[in-house]
Amino acid sequence: MILDCFFYIFFFIFALSLLSFFYPHNYTVNKNTANITFPIYIFALLSICLMAGIRYGIGTDYFSYKTIHSLLGKTSFHDYFIHHFIENDFDYSFEIGYYFLNRIFFFDYHVMLIFIEILILFFVYKGIKILNTSQEYILATFIYLTSQFLYSMNGIRFAIAISIIFAGFKHIINKKPFYFSIYILLACCFHKTALVCLCFYFLKPIKNRKISKLRDIFLFIFIISFFFFMGPMMEILKNIPFFNKYFIAYVFRNQNTFSIMILFHIIPVILPILLLGKNCFKNEEFNVLFRIYLLELPFRIAGLINTLITRMVRYPQMVEILLIPIFLTNIKNKRIKSITIVYYVGWYIFEFIYYAIINDALGSLPYATFIHEF
Repeated sequence: MILDCFFYIFFFIFALSLLSFFYPHNYTVNKNTANITFPIYIFALLSICLMAGIRYGIGTDYFSYKTIHSLLGKTSFHDYFIHHFIENDFDYSFEIGYYFLNRIFFFDYHVMLIFIEILILFFVYKGIKILNTSQEYILATFIYLTSQFLYSMNGIRFAIAISIIFAGFKHIINKKPFYFSIYILLACCFHKTALVCLCFYFLKPIKNRKISKLRDIFLFIFIISFFFFMGPMMEILKNIPFFNKYFIAYVFRNQNTFSIMILFHIIPVILPILLLGKNCFKNEEFNVLFRIYLLELPFRIAGLINTLITRMVRYPQMVEILLIPIFLTNIKNKRIKSITIVYYVGWYIFEFIYYAIINDALGSLPYATFIHEF
């Protein structure tokens, strides 16, 4: 198991090494020097895309999605429309975007998986383009690979949706509700739960300091009191037809106790920021991302009741990909900055090993290719 885990890490290091080769050290990225292009980015990460695409039995939903591919790949749009929108057939309940992916790649499941990984990385790339240097790009990619990549081989539709929402974060920062709504709509074509991300837009920059401060106070009260009203709120959502499918398909727990493991995911990431990131909070871009990240706590608390909400934690969690590089860039003391970089690299490697080996809830080990099918 340990060797299998290091198999993934080897590919991560190989891909990041290629990335650093193509992107000069500390190269400044802007509109006038945009030679950090998506094709180069994908070429550097091609080994990752292939590894995800040729896998066999990797991910707890692998065989379920393969069965879905066999069904949707040969289903005409007319039949899909009838089963999905009119008859509400559970076997055809998959969103329209995912239907078209299966229909286009009907001829081979693994080709579709490779394309999906490229699609996810495209939106991740779009999201990290708000960063300024190649060093930040590489660190952001490292955080994605160690914290989210394994999940992209498990909850395929959801992984596409969270990458799309991640790409849309820049429109919250730039206060462009129309464009952010388009990203929400596109994400909903792969997973309807993306609709809840509409609330993220209210965490945008506000010029009026009093209103901004009032909003932040309300956010803080909401987060610390969420545990007490999450039960009734889940019951309401359970009875809304749009979300009802998810409450049927996922375990609905009767959990009324706070789990300390919730803090295990958040404190190691946020503590250095609170101790060393005073200058960061003068940056409105950082503040927006930090507000979104704080929503990870109520999402994790809600996950105590419903296992689907545990997955939805990844919507605000994706902010880490941007938050950490921006935070590290703002540390002026070189020695402290180096120590903090080593700390975060160590933390994300530990988190990766924990989920790959100790927890293994994503069924990522041992790795196998489609050759094992024969």
